[in-house]
Amino acid sequence: IPMESSGAGPITGPEFVCMDCGRSVEAHQLHAINESREEVMMDAVETKSVASSAAPDESLGMATGGAADVANFRENIRSGYTPQPDALATEGLFYDYYFQTGGTAPETNALFAPQYASAVSEHPLTDEVEPYVAVGLDSNIPAAAFERPALDLVAVLDISGSMDSQFDQYYYDEHGRRRETDASGETKLEAAIESLCALTEQLEADDRLGVVLYNNRSHVAKPLRDVETTDMPAIRRHIREISAGGGTNLADGFEAAWELLSDPPAEDREQRVVFMTDMMPNTGATEESELTSLFTDAASNGVHTTFVGMGLDENADLAAALSGIRGANHYFVTSGEEFRQRLGEEFAYMVTPLVYDLALELDAEGCEIEAVSGSPSADSATGRLMHVGTLFPSPKQDGETRGGIVLVQLDRAAPTADLELVASWTERDGNEHSQRIQIDLPDGPESYAHDGVRKAVALSRYARELRSWAETVHTASDRSAAVDDWLLEDGRSEHERESVPLAVPDDVAARFQRLQAYLTDEM
Repeated sequence: IPMESSGAGPITGPEFVCMDCGRSVEAHQLHAINESREEVMMDAVETKSVASSAAPDESLGMATGGAADVANFRENIRSGYTPQPDALATEGLFYDYYFQTGGTAPETNALFAPQYASAVSEHPLTDEVEPYVAVGLDSNIPAAAFERPALDLVAVLDISGSMDSQFDQYYYDEHGRRRETDASGETKLEAAIESLCALTEQLEADDRLGVVLYNNRSHVAKPLRDVETTDMPAIRRHIREISAGGGTNLADGFEAAWELLSDPPAEDREQRVVFMTDMMPNTGATEESELTSLFTDAASNGVHTTFVGMGLDENADLAAALSGIRGANHYFVTSGEEFRQRLGEEFAYMVTPLVYDLALELDAEGCEIEAVSGSPSADSATGRLMHVGTLFPSPKQDGETRGGIVLVQLDRAAPTADLELVASWTERDGNEHSQRIQIDLPDGPESYAHDGVRKAVALSRYARELRSWAETVHTASDRSAAVDDWLLEDGRSEHERESVPLAVPDDVAARFQRLQAYLTDEM
């Protein structure tokens, strides 16, 4: 306050900020903070230690990269929309459940310790007998000893116009006409901002943080700097002042983040970009092949990506394509507070890829892979070869692993004789491993090596049936097949999604009833 000012009232002192929680406090409260500092630090350890609830001698499990939930699929249904089929990724569905992973397993000193089990089951809707081999994703890593590496993390926040729309509505509807936003509802940007602030609370002093904002162009809001020397409360205040507008140049936002991470990562550090977006690019590079190539090139240089999806209208197709890239994963946010809680439980896991390029090859005459469930690269399974791009650590509960299984369905001509599998993978330290294992297929249907395989079979059938339903409804609602070309010139890109009302045709409803009875019996 200028000295010549009169009657300006008392002069206040500086703002005091708690170094543990980031909250501003009055000066007279400082003694309370000092007295409770030890208690606060213990709370932080309990929040950030991923091994705190594990048995002392229990190992970690593993789960595949890609989708880590199916929340977008479920939230669309709750809101009266038919979800996009790719919003129900089977690996995301598996991650909602814990699986027994035991089975046949060669001895190994590698970090990854896969377990193999088989099953033969009759499909409840087709009556076809289906043979399966399950890969249990286990490890030799003691849960109590696990520590995530130090992070070079760049948060990339989408501030385009679509992010200003209400979280539970579609921004583009009726050929590009924007929907009105309810002022009382949470916007995608508000959820993204709260999620980004929550993300910063998980960082340690030796981590480094950068922030990039993008709409039509990218802007480096914060260069990559040590958390220890950064005023984190000030960063969070600035983040909360951001507003949205303009187009969506996703590629430019990522390139700016990649440039901040241009130095090769140290051996004990992880370089990761965390994208918070509704996945609807409409300027710059927009072709899926262009974007996939960009993120793949970065991954080959050690820069991995986590996608945090915002809004019911998030483009699930593009999210599925990009989250299957090496080192990538994808989370859907229903609210900033929900994401904050999830980060406290899973952050160390979601930023620490441990295994790359898991391949499983069948060595049996006349036996091929029919389908793969539980992997983002399931569609790339061809003939006798299955591929999983990335495995992340995953928690265990009562000896079962969250999302810890990949299910391989064999063709119905699979021999009843012994089946040989050849597995190979590369671990985080660059070491390559391989093993050959012999699997016995059961002689008749309804034979399961353990309940984990049985649960995976039931869930994979559930996911396949619901994806088929969503595909049917979306195809029937496709306006492009029923109108003249000139009506489609509305300025939208291929990634900007319109809503499709919730609908269940009668023939599908009949299949759902039979499926529900089957699932009830299995449970």
